[in-house]
Amino acid sequence: LVDWSLEVLQDCANPRVVDLGTGSGAIALAIARQRPDAQVDAIDRSADALAVAAANAARLGLPIRTRLGDWLQGDAGRYDLIVSNPPY
Repeated sequence: LVDWSLEVLQDCANPRVVDLGTGSGAIALAIARQRPDAQVDAIDRSADALAVAAANAARLGLPIRTRLGDWLQGDAGRYDLIVSNPPY
C-alpha cells in the first residue's frame, strides 16, 4: 500500500494525505518518512490507537497530525490521497 501510494504521489508536490483507521500509524509514518514534503493526517476512532501513533511519530521524529474521528466524518479537508488498511 505504501509503495503504491508513493507511486500515485510521485508527481504531486506537497501532497496532502490522510490515513483512515491509522492504528499504530505505520502507513502514515512510512509515507511521511519517504515524502517529507507531505502533510500527513492520521485519523482513528480509538484514542488508545492514536496515542500509539503519536508516540511512534515522536520516536521517529516524523510530523504527522493525529486526530480522533470516525473516517472523514466532520472533515472538510481536501486530500490528494486517502489510504486505509482497516481491520477485517
